[in-house]
Amino acid sequence: MIKTFATVIACFIANCSIAQSLQYTITLLPGRVHVAIANTNAQVFKMPRWTPGYYQFISFPEKVSNFKAGKNTIEYDVKADSDFVAAAYADNERALLNLTGICMHPENIKQAVQLKVITPEGWSVATGMDKKGAYFTAPDFDILYDSPLLCGRLDSLPTFTVKGIPHYFVGLGFADFDRQAFINDLQKIVSTAASIIGDIPYTHYTFLDYGKGQGGIEHLNSTTINFTGQGMDKQETKLRNYSFLAHEYFHHYNVKRIRPIELGPFDYEHGNKTKMLWVAEGLTVYYEYIIVHHAGLSTAQECLQQFRSSLMAYETKTGKLHQSLTESSWATWEEGPFGGDGISYYDKGPLIALLLDLQIRQATKNRKSLDDVMRGIYKKYYQQLQRGYTETEFRQMCEQIAGMQLTELFQYVSTTKEVDYNKYLAYAGLRLEPETYEFTRLEHYDTMQEKIYNSIF
Repeated sequence: MIKTFATVIACFIANCSIAQSLQYTITLLPGRVHVAIANTNAQVFKMPRWTPGYYQFISFPEKVSNFKAGKNTIEYDVKADSDFVAAAYADNERALLNLTGICMHPENIKQAVQLKVITPEGWSVATGMDKKGAYFTAPDFDILYDSPLLCGRLDSLPTFTVKGIPHYFVGLGFADFDRQAFINDLQKIVSTAASIIGDIPYTHYTFLDYGKGQGGIEHLNSTTINFTGQGMDKQETKLRNYSFLAHEYFHHYNVKRIRPIELGPFDYEHGNKTKMLWVAEGLTVYYEYIIVHHAGLSTAQECLQQFRSSLMAYETKTGKLHQSLTESSWATWEEGPFGGDGISYYDKGPLIALLLDLQIRQATKNRKSLDDVMRGIYKKYYQQLQRGYTETEFRQMCEQIAGMQLTELFQYVSTTKEVDYNKYLAYAGLRLEPETYEFTRLEHYDTMQEKIYNSIF
């Protein structure tokens, strides 16, 4: 039966003290998860309708069955059959649980949560949450929902540190590949990304590798990814995997901490729409290319080819004639992240980021860059004001760093105005060939153009 109400609700009266922490016990079973909540204390509980990081509604409430509410307790089952990082999956060999689709929440989500996981014998659990005794702990539901669980007979790659902070890589079903070489490269990616912002805001970080599956989602101190190790003897496969890992890792800065003001506090029932996913996602694509290159894991030509792929994906879509970047960000809840009949901020976003970077470098004689914008936003809005940025504030930071108005560039964001790529590419001694979309070097370029080119590529 299709539920006409958006959430599953349990409302009941109990006489227990509300000071007790909510305790969740989840039991993994093939194809489903049994959930028991204790210390419910006369609260209304709802099932979320979406999960941060995936900007579309998901039918979480429709997965609930066998619902029972007792005195100070709730029990129910959740169907776990979606082999996708934004949802829940469990079988006889593995489980990946996005807790947004597992754990109902009370009206007040700013209360502590304890979570116990009962698994088949021989299984273990990996998550970004800390553990105290038999329970994983979260200070509130935002952190609980930001902490997926990877369960099974888990394998671990060598631990590495960056600035003294441990980083773990836990997964299922690794192929036969050079584990240490991979970890050495991953350490370079994390180090390069951290050097852009100049701060590591977590005490530990875990890559939760689901093996074969769909997608990846970022979290404050972890990320869920799909990686098997197959084909890692080929540069093409390495570059694809390293770019994916750099993207999901850099998101713990850009979107989890450097965030549009609309993306917090989260409304798990109605969603959080924003026009700024071109920054949250598009600039993260830009930085995935740059991080991998600056880590020494791609050549300048390979990096330029990645930008060419983004450019061709955008320029060959008729959607560019009727949908702007800000409109594509807003429409993702209806059209999906890859554009539908419009455009994708994953494609145009990194192109505008490149042009912004080039303009800032040219205006400041290569003394400032887009990195300074990201550091400025991080310091002012995340560290000092502890909130997200508005559209106006992001533009103000860009113009402050550049020391000039950036009217044309932001017209490329808010309108469908045709992009003059070569005006900005020339700042790095580059041009775009209109027939092939190839990036080529200008025949003649000066010292500043060479400096800018070398700073990026």
